[in-house]
Amino acid sequence: MTLTLITFQHVSVIDTVNDRESSQKSSTFIEKSLGKIMTTDINENIHCELLAAYGTLRDDDDSDLPWTRDFIKNIESVATGKVLGFQLFFNPSFKYGLGIFTGDPNDAIVVRLLSWPSKEQFHQKIRLADEIEGNDYERKLVEVLVEGGSKSAYIYAAKPALLNESWEKIPSGDWLQRNIKYETIQL
Repeated sequence: MTLTLITFQHVSVIDTVNDRESSQKSSTFIEKSLGKIMTTDINENIHCELLAAYGTLRDDDDSDLPWTRDFIKNIESVATGKVLGFQLFFNPSFKYGLGIFTGDPNDAIVVRLLSWPSKEQFHQKIRLADEIEGNDYERKLVEVLVEGGSKSAYIYAAKPALLNESWEKIPSGDWLQRNIKYETIQL
């Protein structure tokens, strides 16, 4: 199957199972979901109370940054998925990552889908995340494909201008594997 992405402005999360059936479901989902659905505002007409976190906002983050503990307080539920069309970068001089939107469905990062018990708590956490991420990130609304279906979630995409040679790509796309060094073997 060939998938052409001309104005690809959509990101999907897939489950972590890498079998043929999952790949086919993901491809079908991407084809059906093409179109401009990203936003930087919380649209009251869209029911979305999930955050796709890939770095220091993850509930299982191990970077020991001061904001993580307060941010994840009172989380109601968590699920793991993958966001297609993103690459994840890490700079050893900093303790946070850059999730860069590429639009390439071959790129993927691991996310944790976070939710809180009430709409008010979710909005409080989004305002807090906006403060943490500052002007270096844009909040985007994405359609998420998880095991058993799809959901909408917000994700913070780092501005590509932040990326320079001091940032290293995390090949696995998983923040928790940022310190794993990969070796190239000549065959």
